[in-house]
Amino acid sequence: MVLSVQSRLFHSVDEHLVSYVEQWHQLAKQLSSPIGQPESQQFLTSLATTLQQRGLEGLLRSPQLLYAELQAEAPRTLLFYHCLDRTGVAADIVALLSAMDVCKNVLGSVPLSIQWLIDGRGTTVSMGDLGTLQPDGCIYYYAADTLLGNDETPILALATKGHLRVELAIQTASKAINSVHGGIAPDALWRLLWALGTLKDAREDILIEGFYDTLAPVQDDMMTQLHALPDNTAELIQQWGIQQPLMGLQGFQLHYAHLLLPTCTINSISNDPQAANTANEGAGTLLSRQAKAQVDFYLLPDQAPQDIFSKLQRHLQEQGFTDVNVRILSTARPVRTPASDPFIQLAISSIEKAYEQKPLILPTTVGSYANLSAHMKDGTPTIFMARNEQNGEVSREAFARSIKQIALFIEGMT
Repeated sequence: MVLSVQSRLFHSVDEHLVSYVEQWHQLAKQLSSPIGQPESQQFLTSLATTLQQRGLEGLLRSPQLLYAELQAEAPRTLLFYHCLDRTGVAADIVALLSAMDVCKNVLGSVPLSIQWLIDGRGTTVSMGDLGTLQPDGCIYYYAADTLLGNDETPILALATKGHLRVELAIQTASKAINSVHGGIAPDALWRLLWALGTLKDAREDILIEGFYDTLAPVQDDMMTQLHALPDNTAELIQQWGIQQPLMGLQGFQLHYAHLLLPTCTINSISNDPQAANTANEGAGTLLSRQAKAQVDFYLLPDQAPQDIFSKLQRHLQEQGFTDVNVRILSTARPVRTPASDPFIQLAISSIEKAYEQKPLILPTTVGSYANLSAHMKDGTPTIFMARNEQNGEVSREAFARSIKQIALFIEGMT
């Protein structure tokens, strides 16, 4: 009987699984202590050598970014991205190496070119001098941030939110003013708080004019995806130590707000250091002459960070806060691939065959993981892949299935 390609790939994984598990545990041991900047750089240097021994060309593009590639005489290229601060990353790194070995054993070679980025910074803001990559598709491994399912259930997100971080700053006086004059002298901190109060109401609706204008209607397939997700309200309450989510959301409504609504949050406020230092000195306290705040916006794929920034500037002017200066601290553009794209369908089918169950499909990630998009051509199909990592453990069975899934995916792209 002639075995199918899938059967031969799966048989090869099972045959060599003991060796693959040993490699996984060895790498996990190296990553078992918290990774700081010097430690991650040392690890990436060592990993580059290991990849070179496995036939990949490994090169540190920066102290915290390893780029490796395997050039094949094939028309297609697949890009993988991992970040070292993610639980389970050792299993996923070794799973890819093992899947490449399986393809060589069964198919004679890896039937496409592989590009591989391993990021050791813990926070991925900029890829620096990486340049432009030209993959035909990207698999981006991210840390599950929704507490859905369990470790045996892969999670696929079809998009990632964009991100805009801004600073609002105001200065109301050039000289120190005693707080006894607060009835007639301006207070920068109060002025800033009033400006911030115009951005959002108590129902979490963002009040910047035109903020929602570019959002397309939610598609039926997105609604179906949300209805298929388990209710994780209790898990979130326990994990975060809160009494309940905002406005008592749960189930489908919680998933909708979590995944399909943009956010506006204040992550820091600071005022004049001189005023703060005198706050406990009785009558000698001073009014704040200057104050600053950082505000984060997580945006849906239909919202461009620069457009939202322009609308924020116009909003503050129209609300009478022309004295509040606003500047961009960082941006990341959204990324989305339609569910009908063959790349997405291949990811889903390879998971169903390897795991013998359907993945949990999200319309978007909760956070922003779009920094890599600036280094790929527009429209590059990208899938964001995760497993639920509540307990930080990856089972031997899940590890084996992930090797099978990657091998199937690589073979399916040819």
